[in-house]
Amino acid sequence: MASSETDETALPEPTSLEFKRARMQAIVDLDVELKECWAKVLPPRCRAVVGDCTLFFPPFIRYGKRLFSVYAMELAPAHSEDSEYERILLSTAQTTVINWLAPCPSAKPENHQLGEWGQNMIRSWKLFKHADHDKQAGRVSKHFIWALFDAGQWGRFYEDLQRELTTMVPKLVLKAYEIFGRQTSLHLHHEERTTIPHPSEAPQGDDCSKVKAKPGPKRDVANARRVATIVERVAHGILSKDTLNDVCEALDNDKVPCPKTWRKRESKIMTWDDAADDEPELAMKAIQHHLKNARK
Repeated sequence: MASSETDETALPEPTSLEFKRARMQAIVDLDVELKECWAKVLPPRCRAVVGDCTLFFPPFIRYGKRLFSVYAMELAPAHSEDSEYERILLSTAQTTVINWLAPCPSAKPENHQLGEWGQNMIRSWKLFKHADHDKQAGRVSKHFIWALFDAGQWGRFYEDLQRELTTMVPKLVLKAYEIFGRQTSLHLHHEERTTIPHPSEAPQGDDCSKVKAKPGPKRDVANARRVATIVERVAHGILSKDTLNDVCEALDNDKVPCPKTWRKRESKIMTWDDAADDEPELAMKAIQHHLKNARK
C-alpha cells in the first residue's frame, strides 16, 4: 500500500514566478471543477449528500497532471542532457507531486496535515452555496474532505494518479528535447539510431568550401529557448490571445529582450508588456518566431 508519508527522495518545490503562476492557474481551474462536483454531491433540492470522495478523483488527478507537466519543464534545463532525466520523472518528480496532494497523518488527529486535497476541498466547500450547507458540514468533512486519510481510498487515489503521471513521461521527455533542442541519451520506448554518412558522401578537399552558412541574421537560440520555456510554464505551451498578456509579463520579468526593431518604430515599443497592450499581433508574431527557432 502506498504511504502518504513525505518521501525523503522528494525534490524541493520550485520557487520561480512562472511555476507559481502556472500552479495558481491550475488551482483556479480546479475550483471550477470542484464546484461542479459539489453540485452533484448535494443537488439544489436534495437534503442529503450522495456519492463518495471518488467523484472528486478525476479533477484532482487532472490537477496533479498539470503540476507534473509544469514541474517537468522546470527540471528540464538542469537535467534534459542527463540520462537520469527520465528516471527522475518516473520516480522522485512523481513522488514530489503526489506528496503535494497527499494528506499527512500525525500521532494526534487534531494535528493532521490535509495536503492540497484537503485544503482545496475545504476552500471549495466553503464557497459552495446550498440551503443545507451547515447541516451537511459534518458528513461532508468525514466522507469527502478527510476521506484520503482512509488507507483504502488513499491507495486507490495514489494508484490512479501515479498511473496517469507515468503515461505522461515519454511525451514530457520529448517536449523537453523539443524545447531545449538538446541531444539527450534518455532511454525511451524505442532505440535511437544515428546515421553516419559514408566517407564518399562527406565533403572533401576543395568541396568543403561549398558548405556555407545560410544568409541572414543568426538565430538567437538562447533567448528562443527561454521564450519557449516561459510559454510552457505560464501558458502550458499554448500561446493565444487569452495567454498573451501573462506570457509577455513573464518575458519582461525574466528580462528576455524584445526585438530591437521595436525601438526604431515611430511609436516606440520598449517592453513585451507594452507590445501585448498596444500591438498584440506584433507581440504574438515575435513570440511565435522564437518558438519556431527553439524547435530547430
